[in-house]
Amino acid sequence: MKKFMTYLPLADNDGNAFPQSVIDGIIEDLCATFGGCTVGSTGTGYWKDGETLYVDKNISVSVAIDENSVEQAKAKVKEIGQLLKQEAMYFELFHSNVEIL
Repeated sequence: MKKFMTYLPLADNDGNAFPQSVIDGIIEDLCATFGGCTVGSTGTGYWKDGETLYVDKNISVSVAIDENSVEQAKAKVKEIGQLLKQEAMYFELFHSNVEIL
């Protein structure tokens, strides 16, 4: 198994907080699709577009996937980005061996 990690923004690009039910729904969907996930603590992300520096409050989500699910995982993160009206989403794939014991 491998692991991927993404960040879920807690507000839209105008600063309006997403309802907790939206975040919970995304987490439930990840669990239904991949069998489970781990939600990390709240963090702050910074990114620059042109001369504008954006600051986002977010939560990290890690998901263990099998070797053949990488493209499905990327597609799911893109889908989440569309739901949250994001221009881009962070996706990190860990090339380590993950075992569920």
